[in-house]
Amino acid sequence: MHSFFKSLFRRIVGDGSPSPTPIEGMSFLEILEHVKQLPESITIQHGTALTKRLYEIALYDHHVSEEHRTGAVKLLETVNETVEAVMRENPQALTAYRTANAYMEENAHRIGIGSLAWLIEEHGVPPEQIVEFIANSEYRHLLNDFFSVLDRATAEKVKDELEQYLRS
Repeated sequence: MHSFFKSLFRRIVGDGSPSPTPIEGMSFLEILEHVKQLPESITIQHGTALTKRLYEIALYDHHVSEEHRTGAVKLLETVNETVEAVMRENPQALTAYRTANAYMEENAHRIGIGSLAWLIEEHGVPPEQIVEFIANSEYRHLLNDFFSVLDRATAEKVKDELEQYLRS
């Protein structure tokens, strides 16, 4: 399967031509269909847009099957290799691309799959039940990351409410 995707990304060029289709918000299956229809050459901008969307599917999106997450990771490996190979002649672009990818990977533990913020949204927890939800002992190890994504005032308010809830 890896060679199949590689053949679809034989050449990525930065010629500035418009990307064939906007890909933000595409599902994994839509991306697979999209990739099958790509011309032999696409822009670097299109390659980076594919990268971003695949990271989102693999690490952040809700209600995505494990099979699609795994597929997104595999396709992402090929896209990354290909885009990086083309960018080697432009060290600044390559550094920016790698920095953006590292951010997507590192940020996942705070707001991505399995994080407390992600679980709250995944389970549709209403605001008035957030404190009760995060008080669950199985989420204790996720609290610091959860509080780190909240603004200071909100984090303090929720911490106070959580403390009161646990005392009762």
